[in-house]
Amino acid sequence: MKSFFCKILILTALAIVYSCSSDSNEDVAPVTDPEPDPTNKLTYTDDVKSIIDGRCIGCHGSPLMNNAPFPLLTFAQVDDKASAILTRISIPAGETGIMPPVGEPLTQTDINTIDQWIKDGKLE
Repeated sequence: MKSFFCKILILTALAIVYSCSSDSNEDVAPVTDPEPDPTNKLTYTDDVKSIIDGRCIGCHGSPLMNNAPFPLLTFAQVDDKASAILTRISIPAGETGIMPPVGEPLTQTDINTIDQWIKDGKLE
């Protein structure tokens, strides 16, 4: 009798496990990127400063190095040069005028962040 109940228990467990699995993704919602929140605008302090500090201050600091023509130490300085910065960091790798002039170019994510910050109104 124990053997019969064990078999029933095993078959029930297998039925439950099997019914919970599927080879199909039809019942799974597709993964999509969330829609951007238009009220969540990028700011210099939260989103851009770390990029500038990490990739630009080496030359555009104090003192200026490697013939950098202006500093990028403050929000006001970056705000004033934002369009020029975006233009220069967007130049394709290997082309004349790209910033930074040596080392790896900024990532597309960093470029997009600066671009979006400008579009959002260059908030501090």
